[in-house]
Amino acid sequence: MKYPRINYIEILENYKIFVIFNNGQIKIYSVSNLLNEKPFTAFRDKNLFLNAKKEQNGYGIIWNDEIDISEYEIWKNGKNIINLKNL
Repeated sequence: MKYPRINYIEILENYKIFVIFNNGQIKIYSVSNLLNEKPFTAFRDKNLFLNAKKEQNGYGIIWNDEIDISEYEIWKNGKNIINLKNL
């Protein structure tokens, strides 16, 4: 199965990320549950977390060469907010 790609991200408080996928679905993904796992322990430096970027082709969110989260992870485990196509 092919998963939607990420079109837009915005960093929120409390280690959450607002994500809009290319199919119009909006989700909020919490990174909090990963903070005790490597390489995500680096997010204890909040400035690193705040520097997240959407991967160029929408296949995930990246911070540096060692830290990223795939679109699949966010799609499967993010909290559904709304689908823009249903408005």
